[in-house]
Amino acid sequence: MNIISITLFCIVSVLISILLKKDLPEFSFLCSLLSCVIIFILCVPEINKIIVEIKQFFNYVRLPVEYLNILLKTVGTYILTQFASDSCKDAGNQALANKIEFAGKIFISINALPIFFEVLRTIHIFLD
Repeated sequence: MNIISITLFCIVSVLISILLKKDLPEFSFLCSLLSCVIIFILCVPEINKIIVEIKQFFNYVRLPVEYLNILLKTVGTYILTQFASDSCKDAGNQALANKIEFAGKIFISINALPIFFEVLRTIHIFLD
């Protein structure tokens, strides 16, 4: 599925959501949430293409596979956190959205620690 199809799907979803909002606001939100999940699922094959390209680059420059795993975990955490946060904001729950973003930042920091320590170790080696 290409971006034009996804965009058209979004427009139709928004129109349905607007029509439902007047009489059935809870179904309006569910329609929007379901549409977001469908779009996310449709994007998974494209994400796989990105991962393949990143893997080829890591093999080309001979970086350790551990760095690739850290990168993928970090990006995945960011994407899921953003998705959940945006869904909470759409539902009108800004406080929960903020807490999800906070948790995502903590998990991203935890994922990135090994690379941070490796950079510090490299700097320490150069300074000695």
